[in-house]
Amino acid sequence: MDIRKRGNRFTVVLDDNTGRLEVSLFSEAFQQFRHLLEKDEIVVINGSLRYDDFNGAWQVNARNILHIDRVIETRAKSMILNLAPNGGGKALLTQLHDVLLPFRKGNCDVAVQYTGSGAAARLSLGPEWSVRPSRELRDKLIDLLGQNSIRFVYTPGRELM
Repeated sequence: MDIRKRGNRFTVVLDDNTGRLEVSLFSEAFQQFRHLLEKDEIVVINGSLRYDDFNGAWQVNARNILHIDRVIETRAKSMILNLAPNGGGKALLTQLHDVLLPFRKGNCDVAVQYTGSGAAARLSLGPEWSVRPSRELRDKLIDLLGQNSIRFVYTPGRELM
């Protein structure tokens, strides 16, 4: 939303349409991460949260900022693909094979979830089908399976890279 400079600190105001949050960065950190701080970009911020009595609001002192694509690629442990009932059968599975094939050899396991009116199942594709969940792969899967058809499970407890 806004970037302000006060002395050797920068304040970046983030807004996700549900609320605003101020993020403080020293000049060096701001220069390092400024390319990520653009309108409509999704970022993940690692830092310390504190309540600012003067402003009456929470504020983050940022240590690290990453683009959401990098976080997904490095932290996603597994990707669950939701297949719709009567969603294409064998032809869809062939297309899914063709989409996943070039992205294999990654660290993100893939599972296929099917929920129909009379049955539900989840099938893990196994380690030979682990993928790198890049933006390109995610876009292709959304084109094939539809919006909201992909869910990620992340590795807990690790600091951001």
